Amino acid sequence: MSGEFHHYPDSAKNKHMEIRLLAILIVFFGAINLFRMAMFLIGSDIYGLLLSKGKKSRLTHFPSFSVVIPAHNEEGTIIRAIDSVVNCDYPIDKRQIIVVDDGSTDRTPELVTQYLREHSLSKSNVELVRQSNSGKARALNNGMRNHAKGKLIMCLDADSFLDKQALSNVASHFTNPKLAALSANVKIINGPGILNLIQRYEYLVCYQMKRAESLFNCEYIVGGIGSVFRKSVLEKIDYYDTNTVTEDIDLTMKILQKGNKIYQAGYGADVIAFTESVLNIKGLILQRFRWKWGRSQTFLKNWKMFFSKESIFTKSLSWFYLPFAIYGDIAYFFEPVLFVYILAISLYYRDPLTIISAWVVISTYISLNIMAEDTLPWKEKLKLVLGAPFMYPLLYILSFVEYVALIKSLLRLPSLRESINEDVCGWTHVERSALEINNDNRNLSYSTVLKIGLTTFIILLSVFTVLSKVVVKVKKESRISITGTFAQTMSSSTPTNIPLPQSANLTNKRYHLVKEGESLWQIAKKYYGRGVDWTMIPTSDGSTVIYPGDVIEIPQIEL
Repeated sequence: MSGEFHHYPDSAKNKHMEIRLLAILIVFFGAINLFRMAMFLIGSDIYGLLLSKGKKSRLTHFPSFSVVIPAHNEEGTIIRAIDSVVNCDYPIDKRQIIVVDDGSTDRTPELVTQYLREHSLSKSNVELVRQSNSGKARALNNGMRNHAKGKLIMCLDADSFLDKQALSNVASHFTNPKLAALSANVKIINGPGILNLIQRYEYLVCYQMKRAESLFNCEYIVGGIGSVFRKSVLEKIDYYDTNTVTEDIDLTMKILQKGNKIYQAGYGADVIAFTESVLNIKGLILQRFRWKWGRSQTFLKNWKMFFSKESIFTKSLSWFYLPFAIYGDIAYFFEPVLFVYILAISLYYRDPLTIISAWVVISTYISLNIMAEDTLPWKEKLKLVLGAPFMYPLLYILSFVEYVALIKSLLRLPSLRESINEDVCGWTHVERSALEINNDNRNLSYSTVLKIGLTTFIILLSVFTVLSKVVVKVKKESRISITGTFAQTMSSSTPTNIPLPQSANLTNKRYHLVKEGESLWQIAKKYYGRGVDWTMIPTSDGSTVIYPGDVIEIPQIEL
């Protein structure tokens, strides 16, 4: 240094502006996400209060039900699905079960036929409909249009099953005359592997959000598993279309086109359906890509609903939630850049507060959603809350899957308009376990929480150790760059604003003596209040490396 200090270079200014822009983006996206989480938590609580109040009135009217189960090569799970509906606590004479076999090449139709022989029709009311392989949407249309007799029609995937009270709880929701479609509360069956646990938490949080969506009347996805519709409404819109890969989103938007103030799509938190998790990353990417691409197709078909001024739509749907879905994909596209930036800064400048804050916020949000889930016993809630802190790093596995699916969708955008002119009705199967129904796979065990917790801790410890070796280069040696009386004064001084000697003949400047373990980020945070302004501080050689005993100038920032 030899008593000479560098002025703030233009390249450093440009770098400073770039970092400030990233910081602004982080604050912007973070603020929107915090607002969104707060609104969903508040809306979820209000929904819960209203649902609890509505349950006080006993159901006296039982509308007729038709449960349509489309199946293509589902020999491992089809009987489980049928049995769950047969065993529902609902009047037998008001319940009809229609299994539509869509050209299965396995034992699916034989197993259903055998089930019919072993159970009297008066008890089960099960009907098997067979057709050549034509796709899921056509199988549903066949069962609904040509065989369903109920006023309410439920669609149940063959690899899923219902809670015993599901149909009765559906009937209580449809006492609302404006309700046209209802989404079930889908839960993941407990199974082996980390991916299963990740999906359990994901479904729990996402379906809690649906409570607020239903309250604010901005629900636009009534998912296929356990979804329920008024047959009269389905007749008006001519059932499912066959030109999108997500027939459930498409059908919901087709209903909402008529006006979501007239035909409401809602959510039944007490209408519980169970399904299995996807077993591997490849299957998850395939599933999430189908969801994103199908939603894009549906949005293009219904683009006039976005920012619509028609009085038949709520502003919460057309001006907020539909556009927010597009914003969500845009924000997600930038997320890896922002995450890597935050991680690099935290590691390099040994300031983990940002990462820790995000961890605490996400863990708290997950825990609050778990505690608000009325359908879980307290013992199960406790186990899930104990596992919540470990989910933050594990959820990045899901983030990777979602990001790959998003990129695949973006790459296909040029063909989006052409895709909705094609008949894409088909089946997209992913590998699942075909687990038996029992209490063990409905509840999370303490041993699972412990195993996942220890595994996550070991992974995190290993990752941070490696990153610290690669990114954080801590200089242990001490170096004094200034000699003479001024250096002796600086070396024995500890104040953060060090007065200049008269011999220096410098005014309106301040200097800092670097102490052991300090970083530019920490020094900038001390003087400027923000670590991100570290680029304002010039060093002796223009690098980002400082040493104990260095005397560095702290410039004033002109905003």
